[in-house]
Amino acid sequence: MGCADLDSGLHVIPHSDSLFTEILYDNRNAPTTIVFFNGAGFASSATRPGFTGTSMMKSVSGDDVNRIYIHDATLYHDPSNSLTWYAGCSELQLQRILPEIIGKFLTVSESQRTIFFGVSGGAYAALYYSTHFPGSLVLATNPQTILPKYHGWEFAKFSRTCWGSAEALSIESAKAKFAADLTEIYSAPVDNYVYYLNNASDTHHVDEHLRPFARRLHKDNHVQVLIRNWGEGLVAPVPDIFLDVIRRVVGDAAWSNMAALPGSIPLKDESSVEASLSEASEEERFELIEDPLPLTAFPLETRFPKVAEGTLVIKSDFTVSGDVASNAFMVSLWIEPSNESLDLLLKQSNSIRRSNDSSIGFFVLLPIKEGENTVAHKVYIPQGCPVSGFSIRHYGKSEASGHVEIKKLAVHLLD
Repeated sequence: MGCADLDSGLHVIPHSDSLFTEILYDNRNAPTTIVFFNGAGFASSATRPGFTGTSMMKSVSGDDVNRIYIHDATLYHDPSNSLTWYAGCSELQLQRILPEIIGKFLTVSESQRTIFFGVSGGAYAALYYSTHFPGSLVLATNPQTILPKYHGWEFAKFSRTCWGSAEALSIESAKAKFAADLTEIYSAPVDNYVYYLNNASDTHHVDEHLRPFARRLHKDNHVQVLIRNWGEGLVAPVPDIFLDVIRRVVGDAAWSNMAALPGSIPLKDESSVEASLSEASEEERFELIEDPLPLTAFPLETRFPKVAEGTLVIKSDFTVSGDVASNAFMVSLWIEPSNESLDLLLKQSNSIRRSNDSSIGFFVLLPIKEGENTVAHKVYIPQGCPVSGFSIRHYGKSEASGHVEIKKLAVHLLD
């Protein structure tokens, strides 16, 4: 693969007749490049390749960053796999090959700075491959740091299908084949910068991956940790939070400041994990409609018992019958941003729109269709843009003859 041939577009790099790395490359001649790794998914060969981050990055306007989206070649070793951590297999030492491939794309981009991005299994890959690129930055969410400790059947299947093991590889056996333990790598000095995000309720990743990582972390490594409540279990924050960080670090002249992620603290040892956990508030749930209401009961207004910032999850159950085509519910959020926060709100919260009608203000739409509807809509509210309540009204064709009934409406306040 010659560097001169690397135009923007899809590139297929063969390793054998059946194994190949696919890279979706978007070169915008920017000084910063983001490398994206997939987490679990794309299990069906009919849907491959798939690329994490493409939808999220559509909202990043202009030419601020180049994009490199990488599909894991290891998945082609056994199409039934959905997660193989970019760790290779008996026929492909991917961890030795992929850094060179990434390096060639970065050379063409003439990139001065590189960000590695991933969630869960993709976060493991981001943490690992970043170590091959001095001065790079990692945005890792809910990563596995010791692969043999990953719960469930994924690692056992990976061990069997990719390495011929009758059972899940032990840590020592796995380390002889690939970089299975990131805590060992980061126990020595590493020339990179890491933002480590973890969902507070994901106790497996906190206890089995973050805590061991913190205990062994070398004192000179640059790692910031942020633990917050984004939902139940293995849940990542809304994309707006990632976009907030990306915009901040792209505009930051010195990553060594490590100040781009509000609320994060330096990860020094396990006490840092406890400190960040203590800042993760419990989810608060407010039942706004507990008994069914017909459409004629709207508009409906309510105030929160406390001012909210962070992630709001609007959860509703609708029953719809008749002609409701192109209909939705409009949720107007009562937000009073300061002048300096207004632009931040509109840039960071992709789901929030602003109406020219001052009586509506900022709003999100909850689409509805005939039958039973269950909606869980996440909205990210950045700091400086407090929400004190909202109103909800019907939005759609005035001549619609259908019937809409809201059974329940609740708002969950997360971090």
